[in-house]
Amino acid sequence: MSVYAIPAALAFAINLTLCLIVFYDHPKGVVNRVFTLLILSFVAWNAGELIMINSDLHSVALVGVKVIFIGVFLFPVFFLHFSYVFPQKLTRFFDGRRSLVLYAGPVALLVPFILLLEVDIGRVVQIGSIFYYVFTFHGRLESQLLALILALIGLGYFAWGVVNFILSYRQTKIARQRLQILYILVGIISMFVIGLILHVMNYLFHLGYSFFFVASLYSLLISFFFALAIVKYRLVDIHFIIRGGILYSLLSGLVLVIYILFVKNVCDIVARKLETTSLLVEATMVLVLVFLLRPLERKVEEFIDRFFYRERYLFRLKFFEFTRTLLNILDLQTLLGATVNFISQALLLDRVGIWILESESNCYRLFSHKGLPRERSFPVDSPFIAYLKKSERAVELEMVKNIRALQPEVQEMNEARLSLVLPLEWEEGLLGFILLGDKKGEKNFTIMEIEALEALAPAVAMAISRARLYQDLKKKDWQVMQSEKLAALGEMAASFVHGIRNPLGIILGSA
Repeated sequence: MSVYAIPAALAFAINLTLCLIVFYDHPKGVVNRVFTLLILSFVAWNAGELIMINSDLHSVALVGVKVIFIGVFLFPVFFLHFSYVFPQKLTRFFDGRRSLVLYAGPVALLVPFILLLEVDIGRVVQIGSIFYYVFTFHGRLESQLLALILALIGLGYFAWGVVNFILSYRQTKIARQRLQILYILVGIISMFVIGLILHVMNYLFHLGYSFFFVASLYSLLISFFFALAIVKYRLVDIHFIIRGGILYSLLSGLVLVIYILFVKNVCDIVARKLETTSLLVEATMVLVLVFLLRPLERKVEEFIDRFFYRERYLFRLKFFEFTRTLLNILDLQTLLGATVNFISQALLLDRVGIWILESESNCYRLFSHKGLPRERSFPVDSPFIAYLKKSERAVELEMVKNIRALQPEVQEMNEARLSLVLPLEWEEGLLGFILLGDKKGEKNFTIMEIEALEALAPAVAMAISRARLYQDLKKKDWQVMQSEKLAALGEMAASFVHGIRNPLGIILGSA
């Protein structure tokens, strides 16, 4: 295999792995199936490039080019279909077999185009005289017209899909879905921006490379962001990626400066003294330098948070300080009241309530609240409680409103203008949960706020468990004290009766 085919081979393996991971995560899901087809279009592109680059014969390279065009022209079709099903359905018109309407036109044009396609594939001398993306169309005019029509349809489908994602972003109130859409759009934009930069550099500096130079590698960007968006694991806030980039850029720059100004010169001197190779000494010094800079990493990270993300830094600091405050509260009612007040003030909420499991009634009962119209209890066998036990994380009611088993309870919560549920899990199980209302100004909860609440939940659950244990101990102490009092009263009564009985016995005996 040619060394220049390594990027395509790497992209092929990673793209194929990504689509298989997502497909087997939920094989019957429409979203997972369409995603698999979408990334398979990139797999076809990568496979075609592998065939083309490793070919010695023009006829074999032409097969690779045809596979590339199949992947390139099918991508916009799969992308448009994906935009209708992810993260939520925009319309039910394209459900089931009706989705084939999106495929009919492009596929009908693609089949004759591939059959009629005839191109001369140029060899690029600068990169090993291999067959590459230098195409000269010849042959029948129909093939060239089909290529033009397919390109226009592809651009139209792609723009249509982007508009769909923008509409979904504006319509959804769910923070997780908004972040998923953001990842997809960032992935798409990144791919085209990097491709454009490569093309402009090639044009300005006459590098001699094709527009598609390292095309397979930058196609990985969109696959990576799509996979991040669709898998069920926790998404990373895009700000943390930027923050990490700034952090490691600063540290890398610092290492480079120290290396140039200090390490290089010192290593040359040491190498001459010890009569050894400078490379070995340099490698050792760089490793030592990296380990010495590790303590600096945290300080640089804190500086970035304070300078670039001051608002986020202060927000997290506020939650951290309240978490420490919880450890000093042992009275359950005081603890719950403090939690309600803190959350309502920190997130600007009019309605917050904490439900705690009451063992006597075997129900989750409202123990503390702000702004809720009436008390509502939830039995332990409630479908809503069962869902919370499985989720083990914050649940946005907008996300579960279409689950049939939950609809009666969720509808009642929506009518009370509640929008977010935070389970309070501890060693004993689900101790309770916090229901949060809509934010002031009709703003949506951000990922940062939801993650802060999820980080706060274990501390609240632990504090509740400890407060209840303290209450039980106080109750037992009171019961022991009452038992001791009763025992003392019993002894006093017995001695009193005994004291009375003795004189009475003497009196009765003398009578």
